[in-house]
Amino acid sequence: MDPTVVLINKFDLRKLNRVCNFKGCNKIPTRETLIFEIDRRTARKRELMSLYFCEKHYNINIKKTVTELNRSCEKGKIIDEKSFDIGYITY
Repeated sequence: MDPTVVLINKFDLRKLNRVCNFKGCNKIPTRETLIFEIDRRTARKRELMSLYFCEKHYNINIKKTVTELNRSCEKGKIIDEKSFDIGYITY
């Protein structure tokens, strides 16, 4: 199964980066997580999507999500993530 389909089913992506992408959470995100796929044969890296989480849902979900994605990934490819702290300007 394509990893992007798994991600679309698991998280609420309509929220974009306005609020946490975890279904039911309305907190402001503090982490941007870039999910990408690496093809071991060609050494190509393909970005799948960016997810935005509050700190709580990042800590709970990201490792489990990457593990799930790797189980459903094609042979010779792996899924990984890179996370960044994001800040919002408040006036």
